[in-house]
Amino acid sequence: MNTFELMVKWNSKRTLVILLGFSALYIIISNIWWTYALINYGKEQKKMSIQMCKSDSVHAAGDIAHLLIRNAQEQPKIGLVPFTYGGKTMYTDTARIVEQMNAKYTEFNYIFNPNSSIRNAFTVQIKPSVIYQYNRTYQRKTGEWFGEGITSSIFMLIIIGVMYYYLDKILSFNQQQNNFLLATTHELKTPVAASKLAIETAKKTAHENLKPTLNMALNNMDRLSTLMDRVLLATRLETETGSTLHKEPVELKHLVEGTINVIKNSLPSSVQFKTTFASNLTITADIELMQMALSNLITNAVKYSHLGQEMIHIETSIQENRVALSISDNGIGISDNQKKKIFEKFYRIGDESTRTSRGSGLGLYLVKKILRQHSAIISVHDVQPMGTLFNIVFKRAIVEP
Repeated sequence: MNTFELMVKWNSKRTLVILLGFSALYIIISNIWWTYALINYGKEQKKMSIQMCKSDSVHAAGDIAHLLIRNAQEQPKIGLVPFTYGGKTMYTDTARIVEQMNAKYTEFNYIFNPNSSIRNAFTVQIKPSVIYQYNRTYQRKTGEWFGEGITSSIFMLIIIGVMYYYLDKILSFNQQQNNFLLATTHELKTPVAASKLAIETAKKTAHENLKPTLNMALNNMDRLSTLMDRVLLATRLETETGSTLHKEPVELKHLVEGTINVIKNSLPSSVQFKTTFASNLTITADIELMQMALSNLITNAVKYSHLGQEMIHIETSIQENRVALSISDNGIGISDNQKKKIFEKFYRIGDESTRTSRGSGLGLYLVKKILRQHSAIISVHDVQPMGTLFNIVFKRAIVEP
């Protein structure tokens, strides 16, 4: 069941608000979490950079000590700084050492302590500008991440707002359409019933030459009444849940046989049924609705079979511990691209401008709706050399002894 059907099935406005409200909350929380994670990542990255810089300062200290020893002289001269090494006072050019160190390490300041042992003769410090740059980079990235999080949140909330606006319009239109269908159909039922009664009354006193015409009018009234009943049922099934149906255990064989007995007088006399029933296959169903679904499948199979050659095969079986019912014919078949559309509302096979068979396009739509409310699955398959098979899989009912 898709999201739109879910909203139609429940209270449409409330469901729409809940779904989109949850989506908005999820987006906001996700963006907050993602921004927080990025900020923590940036903080750890800054700490790691500073730690690496401190590690480099240890290497720089080793290099300075090496240069102090290598460039040391025993005689004092102007510009040379004294330090103690091996119990002796040595002298070195610290300015030259700083120049050499700056060429290799740009992140540090070097402070020399004259007349100290070589261990304490110098100090390596990270430049304040380097620390400032690390902090500045972290602050800049934090600002960017905050901006991205806020921008994406606002953008997504705008999209959700637009979705709410248009979905609300669609749901309102759908509700208005259902209300119109219900009101119009109810209004039509009274004059149709009155017309049927008038025709039946006229038949009793009419001349024999008029009776075929009255019979034709009565048949058309019956068709119109059936169409209105289907529209009413389709509208009701769109808003009701399976829990509102009157379900009871019924053996599948009896359900099929009862359906055939109800509709056989309305079918052509050339229609033949070939049935194969497995024993003790029980399902839980609303018998009236399920018989309507089965009658729609059977009459649909007859409608698209060749006149005078209608052979309908009905079989019940067990499929993977579930109850299966198949209805097949030897008719014209259904193309693969139409198999995906035949259960849509008001869809009919073929071209409206050239179609000769009558129908409303609600039959298979009602079948799918009824089966869905019985937690049943229907699939369509080809029959060789020609024909179509509808396979329905039900949950098996547990009948207490």
